[in-house]
Amino acid sequence: EFEIVKDVWKKMPVDYYVEKKYAPYAKEIFGHTPEMIQFFSDLTGITYPWPKYAQVVCRDYVSGAMENTTAVIHAENAHQTDRQLADGNDWEDVIAHELFHHWFGDYVTCESWSNLTVNESFATYSEYLWREYKYGRDHADEHLLGDWMGYNNPENYEKNLVRYFYKDKEDMFDGVSYAKGGVILHFLRSELGDEAFFAGLNRYLSENRYGAAEAHQLRLALEEVSGRDLNPFFNQWFFGSGHPKLNITYTYSDLPSGKQVEVKVEQTTPEKLFSFPITFDVYEKGGKKSHRVWVEKESELFTFLVDAEPLLVNADALRVLPAEITENKSTANYIFQLLNCSRYLDRKQALDFLLEKQKEKGVEEALVKALDDPYKGIRIDVLSGVDFSEKSLRKAATPKLEKMAKEEKDNVARGLVLEVLAEAENKAYLPLFTEAVKAKSFSLCAAGLSGLYSLDKPSALTFMKNHDKKEVSGRLRSIMTKIYVNEEDTSGLVFIASFAIEHLFMERDENQEILKKGFDWVVKSDHEAANRALLDNMADLGIRYKQYGILPFMLMEVGKIKSEKEKMASKNPSSESLKRQVEYANLIQKKLTDSK
Repeated sequence: EFEIVKDVWKKMPVDYYVEKKYAPYAKEIFGHTPEMIQFFSDLTGITYPWPKYAQVVCRDYVSGAMENTTAVIHAENAHQTDRQLADGNDWEDVIAHELFHHWFGDYVTCESWSNLTVNESFATYSEYLWREYKYGRDHADEHLLGDWMGYNNPENYEKNLVRYFYKDKEDMFDGVSYAKGGVILHFLRSELGDEAFFAGLNRYLSENRYGAAEAHQLRLALEEVSGRDLNPFFNQWFFGSGHPKLNITYTYSDLPSGKQVEVKVEQTTPEKLFSFPITFDVYEKGGKKSHRVWVEKESELFTFLVDAEPLLVNADALRVLPAEITENKSTANYIFQLLNCSRYLDRKQALDFLLEKQKEKGVEEALVKALDDPYKGIRIDVLSGVDFSEKSLRKAATPKLEKMAKEEKDNVARGLVLEVLAEAENKAYLPLFTEAVKAKSFSLCAAGLSGLYSLDKPSALTFMKNHDKKEVSGRLRSIMTKIYVNEEDTSGLVFIASFAIEHLFMERDENQEILKKGFDWVVKSDHEAANRALLDNMADLGIRYKQYGILPFMLMEVGKIKSEKEKMASKNPSSESLKRQVEYANLIQKKLTDSK
């Protein structure tokens, strides 16, 4: 039973159909839609071409969402409360994705299933475009990195973006059609420049409106406005597969003829060579110089003149090349990169390297400084990845952490700050935790609970007992799981099975070890309700995220659970509960197999 929450864009009805429970939050969930409609209309030069727009949240939907023209379906995951939304709208990317389909997919659709990417790559890239417009380049680039990771696994390497051969239509809904497609569009945009790229999209949409088109028509539209021959680009990236795998080495020389840096670029897959431009930024004390070069051979050598040994040579300085790159940069190079480069992807790359080198000279100081990074994503990664148990690092970071505990605006980052402070077991922080556990934000509440558990365990356990277990999300799941496991409290088995498993399999979390213990605890227990909930959750995850290749993994994990239950049943043949658990594991196994 829906409640229709009404909105408007230029007198056009924009409606949100949600279950009554979520009506108070509908505009928080979907409220950016009118602004998105205006943004995408301006971006494409094509005013939203339909008479209305509705978004309907349905239960048990087979996919994340579907771009039915003027009446988009969203899976029930779109439903969020004010507590979840306090940590950010998890569904905003999907909202942008399905709306942009009303241009790429509905106004102009793909000529054939093989060309599905002309629908899905643009809808995927719209998520980047919206983030860039609304929240800034760093926010968008973080999402782009997620797309790259969603594509970059071995099973996708040999798949063409435009595929004329596939076993089943569902095979096209994968990390290539979606994620790689979006990454390639970002690369293409960089190559053409914004003016030509968006003018080309306008021509493609205008020339094929209310009809069907394929990738070659997109190419022709972009060629017409840019004056460039894009056959080589499309042949390599749309009608080919894979991506460059590069080994890049830097050698500085002080020669009589002058100081120079030699950059050697090797393609490590000689059986599949790529041709592409790449930009190197060379940082010296006096500033930065950019060098754009072209790579097309298995091995290329470039020489850049310098005044002194560079502080950093930064490959793919524009951060647009779809490639795997290995470099011989030093720890000092990465420290400079973390603290001085403007792009999120530069700082993220450096941070990931330095988190593995925390005991090396200068790294500790750099990581503390990175707590001041302008983008919350870097601050969150520092807080999640740094080992603050090291005494000197904690001492250096504590003043900054105490300040962040009061001033950090992002709830997720602030919650992580409080969790780090909780590890100090300092009673001076108790008021911070007592206040945080009352917060609307799940991240802050989780941090408060973590702090209470370390300083005032009775209060923490009372909170656990009284808190509505159905109203738990985000980090609060893993903290509550940790406490249930540590306390060996069997009343938490159903909670762990029902709510914590998605956190284990689908999200990064430094509490992975605890979550895994909770998972094993459920499996090895004879608690029937908990085990059924666990299997249901795994089936849901496997099917919901099938396009990302998780289904075979879930099928394997369910097989392990079934084997464990069979062993337990053989040792206790009189247990009817264990027999039913084996039967239920069989049913879930069949459900996952059939969904292939």
